[in-house]
Amino acid sequence: MKQLFLFLVLAFSLISCSNNVQAPYEPNTPAEPDAPTVNESLCYLPIAEELGEIGNVYHASTSRFIDGEVILNYRPENPDNKELVFVAELVEYNSFDQDVVNYIQEKHPKNNALLHQHYDVTYKEGKTYVEYASYVDKKTGEVLVIEIRIANGSDLLSYDGSWYALSCRFSNDMSVDIDLKSETPFRINPQVVDLSKVPDARVVYDCNTGEVKYEDEPSVSSGIPIVEAEETVTFIENLAGKLGELEESYEITKSEYDSKGSTVKVLIGNFRYKSLSDYLNGKAEKEPYNAGGQPFADQLWKDMTDSTYDNCYYVQICIFSNMPAKVDIRIIDQERYRTWWTTPKEDKNFWFAKSIDLNYGEIKDAYGVTYESF
Repeated sequence: MKQLFLFLVLAFSLISCSNNVQAPYEPNTPAEPDAPTVNESLCYLPIAEELGEIGNVYHASTSRFIDGEVILNYRPENPDNKELVFVAELVEYNSFDQDVVNYIQEKHPKNNALLHQHYDVTYKEGKTYVEYASYVDKKTGEVLVIEIRIANGSDLLSYDGSWYALSCRFSNDMSVDIDLKSETPFRINPQVVDLSKVPDARVVYDCNTGEVKYEDEPSVSSGIPIVEAEETVTFIENLAGKLGELEESYEITKSEYDSKGSTVKVLIGNFRYKSLSDYLNGKAEKEPYNAGGQPFADQLWKDMTDSTYDNCYYVQICIFSNMPAKVDIRIIDQERYRTWWTTPKEDKNFWFAKSIDLNYGEIKDAYGVTYESF
């Protein structure tokens, strides 16, 4: 059995290309023959075990992207419009293949990404962390796109809201750099995910509209709340009173913007708190700075840009017409916003808010506020 396993590992070895001649690819840090192997059931992608010596594998705890989430209309890499699922995992490497690092550093030298998901992991300064995110054919398990994001433990530990990861999207055999639309020096066996390992998230995301549907909450996904409805304003006011020790309710504003040819409307509640609830604080602790703000009420903007309320929390409660199944709560860091506001446009490459999405079931359980109560 052990000989069979070693044979299979060798059979899946990476292949590099030179002058159109394929040769066996040897990782820079091969495991010793008698070294303990990582349980392959931990990894979605076989490649994760081929590119270095694994220390640990992590799957998401809370996320904006969800393992098993169905992805619709993901193009142009999906010209046949197959139904896809998203999966991602974070691998902590003791050592990682330097050829891959060198390629991404040379072709994509600027940090341009964060991790897709949030993982229950204590980062270590000397480790390399690689997130593999994949868009997978829901019927066959074939991977259409592999996105590799590489971050150093030291950068993750000193995270200040700016990009900390190098990112590149590859074809399913890594022979094409999708972002640059060019060939790479790599070639691997086309990646296939064992769909039995992928959880059913019962969440659907449509790339055309930005709409998220939660299949286990049909009443919530049926088109409410309507942004123009007075009931939605009342819902925001009721929820605002539960999120913490409320000091100031500013104007509830409306905005709209164009997204892929459709008009998206958003209703925005603006608030200042002396303190936030334990539930919201717990969510915020796991969330990086990942967003800006929606258009501010005038008085909120004035209060944030001076020092009158330095120790307060500024929060926006946002409800989008194209995302009826969730509420976007944005916690704005006042100091970060002041810095962002005075930074030249070309250098505004960092976020100043934490965007936390709660569906209506979570809100009901945590705060006892329901849309249906009006």
